[in-house]
Amino acid sequence: MSIGYVKSSCSNDIGGEGLMNRFVILSIIFLFLLGIGGCTEKVSRGVSGKKKTVTIEGAESMALMIKALGEEFMKTNNDVEIVFFQNSSLDGIFSVINKTADIGASSRAIYDSELKKGAEKGVEIHEYMLAKDAVVFAVNGENKLKSMKITEIAQILCGDIYNWKHFGGEDLPIDLYSLKDGSGLVDYIKNRILVSHDFSSLAVTMDDMSDITGTVAVNKNAFAFLPYEYASLSLNSIKILDLEDDSGQKITTDVSNINSGKYPFVRNLYLYCGNTNRPEIARFIKFCLSAEGRKIIKKNGYF
Repeated sequence: MSIGYVKSSCSNDIGGEGLMNRFVILSIIFLFLLGIGGCTEKVSRGVSGKKKTVTIEGAESMALMIKALGEEFMKTNNDVEIVFFQNSSLDGIFSVINKTADIGASSRAIYDSELKKGAEKGVEIHEYMLAKDAVVFAVNGENKLKSMKITEIAQILCGDIYNWKHFGGEDLPIDLYSLKDGSGLVDYIKNRILVSHDFSSLAVTMDDMSDITGTVAVNKNAFAFLPYEYASLSLNSIKILDLEDDSGQKITTDVSNINSGKYPFVRNLYLYCGNTNRPEIARFIKFCLSAEGRKIIKKNGYF
């Protein structure tokens, strides 16, 4: 059974946050989209025809993994339809709080304030650490740079370094690309690297990871931070930079260093659920956490 993508521009009620672009991953066999035709309609939950629907909403950086897990799960659970709305970690967590999805996918841990909001709505949120991924830093494939100091990366991200001549290149601007606020990836960069510094006002924000990788592939001045699993799909046109610490010691950005913990920018990826009483939800989560699920996760570039 295969899974396809349908784009939706509906917004999720996340307590005043802006309109978020959303994508739906869902089976194209026996597929009936009753409720995605307009922003005022809801996706049907529970039972769709003869199939039970499990709706998942959240982080785009987890889409490759969830798509593969959903496809494999449905092969042996043909009474269940897995539906994934692809947007941000913020949306994923609030979809569980607001009871608009069964499972939230997040590339960051839930905040205490979000747990409190869930409790206020009577939602007891359960956390499942599903996998890990690495946040890497990428440039156009023709860029001669091979590595960069972590302090220099921070300076680009806050706007203190904004020209490639700083690295011995041409007198050209560094075009910084980022996902929008609400993304777990952006939150990770702010909390792990920028800390108390503001994100650069020069950054160009984009809706989708594919937009960023596509732009980096054609823009010789581009610089972006991406999940390893996405960047590694485009190595013919973009370059993943190695890192240097303050002493000049190089840290190669490769699978070995990511697995060993030597590479410093590795994060946890989570599933959140407010209702595991429905057997089909519990079965899917159990499958994701199983040995078979782990194989699928690793096959798709996660750790």
